[in-house]
Amino acid sequence: MPRFFFTLSFLKSFFQKYQDNWFEGISQENQESFIRFLRCQNGHILIDDTLTDLENYPHLYSIFEPSTTSYRPFLTNDTVNIPDFIPEELEDEFIGILSHAASFTNSIIDKIRIDIQKKYFKPIFTQHLIEDEFVDYSKTINTQKGKISSWEKILSSFKLPTGSIIISDNFLLTRSESIENNLVPILNYFSKLRMSKLPVVILSAKKANINYASVKQRLEQRFNREYSQSFKIEIVFVEGGIKEEHDRRIISDTMSLSVPHGLDLLKKGISRGTTEPSIISFFDGKKENTDHLVFLKKELKKSIDEGRLQQLSL
Repeated sequence: MPRFFFTLSFLKSFFQKYQDNWFEGISQENQESFIRFLRCQNGHILIDDTLTDLENYPHLYSIFEPSTTSYRPFLTNDTVNIPDFIPEELEDEFIGILSHAASFTNSIIDKIRIDIQKKYFKPIFTQHLIEDEFVDYSKTINTQKGKISSWEKILSSFKLPTGSIIISDNFLLTRSESIENNLVPILNYFSKLRMSKLPVVILSAKKANINYASVKQRLEQRFNREYSQSFKIEIVFVEGGIKEEHDRRIISDTMSLSVPHGLDLLKKGISRGTTEPSIISFFDGKKENTDHLVFLKKELKKSIDEGRLQQLSL
């Protein structure tokens, strides 16, 4: 299961402001969404502030009450290599960030935060980001039939750094029109994350009437040339197609988008039956969704490994 990293100073600052606004009756949609996330996850807290005044933070204490909490103090590992751009006073936080699915701290300035995200593909939230846009990372989209849409809109929640992307669809690579109208816009969107050499696997089916080896070579060469600054793209074909969890999906480290009838979705809008895309997220406050996302990624990695082994046996 994914674990999340917090500094105690971040949590106290967040809950102090939350409590002040709560007493004044100020609406806090993003903060409420973050608290729902906190209540169903687990991880570690770096004790960088005093614990003796937690009674002044009743909302925080209700989540981290010692007898029931799924969060534990973070103990650093001094074997981690610390890059030169990390100040000495931030070394413990840096080690925590590397070892968790996402981190929450106010201590790291934007330049260092961006450098860490770009180099290590780890999302880092500040209190400012929580207060302004946390709900954006937990929304479920519902683009209805016949409505004009775009992959830019459908993928708008996928804006966090990620260590990999899996694009899974048995049929997306079967027609040049599908590639140009769907796969290219999907890659264009993810290139805006400004990740360097992000691993992207495009998982598809090996069909008898397609020269899959030629398709793989041609498209890998094309995409790795066009997106050389952003991605390292691998195309994997599986004999007979993806058998387990075969719905068409796009999966990052923290989110999964599912389109039941396939990613060959857009020309002018949603045009086929019940094709409405849906998203699950680590950050939506539902433990069952977190569990399901972990399961999906594990199953798709099995299919990727199977396709790679089939290729080696040729």
